[in-house]
Amino acid sequence: MDTKRLYALLSLVLILTVAAGLALAKEQQPETPVGTGFTYQGRLTDLSGNPTNGICSFEFSLWNDPDAGMQVGPLLNPTDIAVSGGLFTVQLDFGAGVFDGTALWLEVAVECSGEPQLHNLGPRQALTAAPYAVYALNAPTGPTGPSGPAGATGPAGPSGVTGPEGPVGPTGPQGLQGPAGETGPSGPSGPSGAAGPPGPSGPSGPAGPAGATGPVGSTGPTGPVGATGTTGATGSTGPTGPAGTTGATGAAGPAGTTGATGATGAAGPAGTTGATGPSGPSGPGGPAGPSGPSGPQGPTGPTGPENTNA
Repeated sequence: MDTKRLYALLSLVLILTVAAGLALAKEQQPETPVGTGFTYQGRLTDLSGNPTNGICSFEFSLWNDPDAGMQVGPLLNPTDIAVSGGLFTVQLDFGAGVFDGTALWLEVAVECSGEPQLHNLGPRQALTAAPYAVYALNAPTGPTGPSGPAGATGPAGPSGVTGPEGPVGPTGPQGLQGPAGETGPSGPSGPSGAAGPPGPSGPSGPAGPAGATGPVGSTGPTGPVGATGTTGATGSTGPTGPAGTTGATGAAGPAGTTGATGATGAAGPAGTTGATGPSGPSGPGGPAGPSGPSGPQGPTGPTGPENTNA
């Protein structure tokens, strides 16, 4: 059956045995009480008018308003009710004291085989009284009959169905705070968590005090000689030594005849130079020239091994 099927309740027949009992109360009482139950008959169809067939479960409840209001009496839920050609019959008993003359409306919900939930068959049906029940409620009071003998106490009736739970009341105000309890013992230390990522480097601390001077190492090898400085200025020239002795004069050639003055003959060869006389004493030394600039310092030699005898 389609789980979205809607139902229409087309007809209701209510046989109120309670109301009938009110009418009978004016006459002789029967040996067996009629009780508070009544028979409910109805016809169930879908919205297209097709009668329903199958096994269905119902819920019946009484209300004091056709649309809203409050529920009166218990919730009845007969199950496994056979529906044939749309017709069904159930016995309902809302207990004593429910039908006190107040107008009531009956709400019906139904769920047939294969459907996941109940469907309300709105609107609610007004419950009308049977004619004799109306008379019984309004008939004049007859004379009081003689008191009959006390009847035996009847057996206790079955417990009625538990009514629906009432709404939750509002939350009360919060109580005063109690005194603080004693501190419980410390729990065991949990396992160490994984190391977090390194934090950023902190600022450099102030320079520590100078350490004690270590022992002097052995002297390293001499570095290479620096480049020669520029030559200083030349000192002044000393005095000229004495001239050497003049060599002997050569013999004169014979005189030629005096001719006409001819052209000047070529110059005769120069006589040989006489031997060099001895050197005169050295003159005093000139002043020292300015010192040339220092050459660049050679690289420092490697540190010698530490003197372990210190």
